[in-house]
Amino acid sequence: MSDKLDGVPVYKTVLYHFDKDGNFEAAATFTRYYGASTETKPSAGLNDGDEYIETDTTKRYEWNGSSWTFISQSTGGAGHVTLATKISGEDQTNDVLKTEQQFSFSNIVSATTTVVKSGAGLLHSINVNKAVAAATITIYDNTAASGTKIGTITFGAALLTDPPLLGLYDVTFATGLTIVTSGATDITVSWR
Repeated sequence: MSDKLDGVPVYKTVLYHFDKDGNFEAAATFTRYYGASTETKPSAGLNDGDEYIETDTTKRYEWNGSSWTFISQSTGGAGHVTLATKISGEDQTNDVLKTEQQFSFSNIVSATTTVVKSGAGLLHSINVNKAVAAATITIYDNTAASGTKIGTITFGAALLTDPPLLGLYDVTFATGLTIVTSGATDITVSWR
C-alpha cells in the first residue's frame, strides 16, 4: 500500500516465512521510499533495513540506523527491460511489437474421416480449395466422428461459388479435432 511521507511515496513491505514449527509469521518489516536523486531522503522515523530507491538513477540505499548506505544500482544489463529499451520481436523502426500467428495444416482430398489432432488445440480456419456438389464437411471436438460438433459446411447440389472459400473459426477444442468429408472435396485445415 502506498502512502506519502514529506511528499515521498512510501511502501510498507512485510516478509513472511514459516518458523520451525510450521507457523506462518512475519520475518521482517521494512519501508521502501521512492524519489529522485535530487530529493532529500527521509531521515526521521526510520528503521534499520528501510530502503530508498532513486527513480531517476535506479540506485538503491538502505538505512543503517544513522545514514543511508548505497546497496546496488540496476545497470540495465541482460534481461533488464525498461520503457526505453527494445525487446525481441519489436519493430524498432516503427516502434511496434509484432506478433504473428503460426499454425499447422492438414490437407484432405477425399471422402474420409481424418483425426487432425489429438488433445486440446485451436481450429483457425478451413480453406475449401475444390468443392464437390452436395458434399458436407463436419467438424468434431473429438478423436472420432462423433461427440461435440463444432460445425458443418454443406454445399448445394449446384455450386454457385468457385473456390477457394475460407471458413474462419478461431475456436478451441478440448478432446481433439476430427474432420469428416463426404465427397472428394479438397480442403486445408489450419490448426494448432
